[in-house]
Amino acid sequence: MRLSLPHVLLAAAGSLALSASAASAGDSDWPNVDPRVAPALRGALRQVATRFSRPECAALLHDFDDARTDRPLAETLCRSGLSLQAWLRSVHFLAGEGRSGCSGRGTFAYTAVGSKVVWVCPLTLEKSPRPRPGLTANVLIHETLHSLGLGEDPPSSEEISLRVEVRCGR
Repeated sequence: MRLSLPHVLLAAAGSLALSASAASAGDSDWPNVDPRVAPALRGALRQVATRFSRPECAALLHDFDDARTDRPLAETLCRSGLSLQAWLRSVHFLAGEGRSGCSGRGTFAYTAVGSKVVWVCPLTLEKSPRPRPGLTANVLIHETLHSLGLGEDPPSSEEISLRVEVRCGR
């Protein structure tokens, strides 16, 4: 889609406003986290970063292919020019309350293949019986893989989550 200069400027202003509001939430390590979900995600995102720094977890990028290119996610990441840590920090984690993807029972987060926006479902996080940062970290890893281009069905969501758990821990 071709955008006019006013559209580009509007999009840039919106992006800056989101980054500024997220940064004011108090965690400059995660500038793209919506302040409405930041308290629930900060610890989990730190775990994701730590897990991604381990070779066995980063190997997920060789386990799965980009649905758009049929090439390993590792190649998609390489073509982006970003490290895995930088990719994670470039993803926007936004509150998804009121969005159709958050209406399903038990949905913690969702995204579209190749999108750098992960919608987090605050009501599901709030209804969780106790905070489980390890589980939340694995959900965020799962969604980050989709942001890199991993499709679903196949592999199923359950297969992806199991592989994340095996490679990255609980």
